Amino acid sequence: MLLELALTFVVVTAAVDAAGENVREFRSICVFYQLLTQSIPEHKAVSGGAANPTQEDPAAKVGEIVRHIIKLNLTTVQSEIAAILPDNTPEGTHEKVKDNAAKKGYFDRLEKAEFETMKADFKEIATEETNKEFRTKYDLPLNQEQKSSLQKAFSHLTKRALDIRGEHKNIMDRLENVRKEARKHALTALYGAEYADSIGGDNKPSQPWEDFPDKTKFPWADTAGRDTICKKPDGSTGHAGQALAQDAVCLCVGAQPSSNIYCKDPTPGANTQIGVAAGGQEKAAANWKDYAKECDTVVPPGTVQLTPTALQEAISAFYNQLGKNAVATGSAPNSATGSLHKGSAIFGYYAYDTAANPECATPSPASTAAQGKGACIDYVSLLAKKAGIPWVTAVRAVSDKLLGADKIARESQMTIAKAQQLQNQMEALLLMGFLQKSAGAATTPVTVDEQNKCAKFNGNETTCTNNDCSYDKTKKECKHKSGTENTAAGAAATTGCAGHKDKTACENDKTGDKQNCAFIKGKHGQDDKEKEKCRNVICLLNKNKI
Repeated sequence: MLLELALTFVVVTAAVDAAGENVREFRSICVFYQLLTQSIPEHKAVSGGAANPTQEDPAAKVGEIVRHIIKLNLTTVQSEIAAILPDNTPEGTHEKVKDNAAKKGYFDRLEKAEFETMKADFKEIATEETNKEFRTKYDLPLNQEQKSSLQKAFSHLTKRALDIRGEHKNIMDRLENVRKEARKHALTALYGAEYADSIGGDNKPSQPWEDFPDKTKFPWADTAGRDTICKKPDGSTGHAGQALAQDAVCLCVGAQPSSNIYCKDPTPGANTQIGVAAGGQEKAAANWKDYAKECDTVVPPGTVQLTPTALQEAISAFYNQLGKNAVATGSAPNSATGSLHKGSAIFGYYAYDTAANPECATPSPASTAAQGKGACIDYVSLLAKKAGIPWVTAVRAVSDKLLGADKIARESQMTIAKAQQLQNQMEALLLMGFLQKSAGAATTPVTVDEQNKCAKFNGNETTCTNNDCSYDKTKKECKHKSGTENTAAGAAATTGCAGHKDKTACENDKTGDKQNCAFIKGKHGQDDKEKEKCRNVICLLNKNKI
């Protein structure tokens, strides 16, 4: 008896007023509208500490790093290249030097603006007196010996930086294409594929979308009235399910006189009835513009942010509303014809009883709910297909593209980090200066024969030193000069400072005002410590700093 009562609905003796019954569904549509019309998120390069991070355009950040690397490379520039940079004659222009076979690899990968910047930077490094910070930091200019020790490494790192810049440009091009694809899917969800295709390649993903389809492009078949287009779409062009704006019209307007207050009472804008085929597309386009204005009140701009998560949540909320907005107009259904499961795919307000299967055709008389009628869309045919509801599929595609953009943005950030590492390496090498050459020099262990050779002269200082050995006066022992021998230094013994055989030539070895060599005794483990000869001043200064 109780079960029988539970399955029995109170018989409605009068028609139920229909006013704002689709307000919840309209709000869901407004959430989608505010999400899909936002600018597609841009991605910034993040630098600085966690407490005070800074955000920059990724391409600009890479450009800044590469410019600094090129400037660092100028500190070791060869004389033939250095002669070009101050040249303001036609022979020194970018057009002339970029194709110079003798300079190939130095200027050919630079744009004209970069070449001009390079010339300005070289002037600052070489002669500019107004900005000494860079020169002071790296103790510039370098002498020829320092330049020679760094040139090969700096050239390699600079070329790698230019390679990375090219790689990053490709990444940013991919990112921009994915953002444009996301915007195209957003427009497809809002207004259908035909409208999205009509916009073309430049759909301005960095700007909010404020345009509306004109009356000829609005996704509404101008061949039938509201009920034919909306009640049970099957995927046909111009029928419900193709676009969000189209489905909003289905929920808010009726085919019968005065049956136009389902989304809001009072109705948003004119909300013109679409009862016959002629002029229906123009009416639907005009109605949607009024709904969009109302959405700014229901879900104000900025209330929701465009993210993959927000889109997925909106889709879930939409599916959760299907079949939930029903009203009984008679006794409970007692057969498959009027069964409640018949409304499981219905979006919007509908009525049912035992006598009629729910049908999404607006009721008559106006503004009432009647048996088997409703201001709704029955998606059952679309949901039975693999493609599902077209506009929902397009929303999912937007979400996928946003996730793809996030992944590409991480590639961009890692590439920027690679470029920054190159800059850091060059700065470290430049700050180390000539020491880098000394630290990297090859060494050769002292052989047994060399040790025995010197031991033969124990007790005879003159013979010991004449045979390139070191004499210990206290122990009266003759030994090899060191445990190991620096082959790089030996190879250079006849060049640089060691090549000067008289004091005058030694002291005249200068770079600008800087003294390169001095006629002095050895220090810090140098050979012949007590003997005055031409020695490298920079090497001694660096060793003193240690």
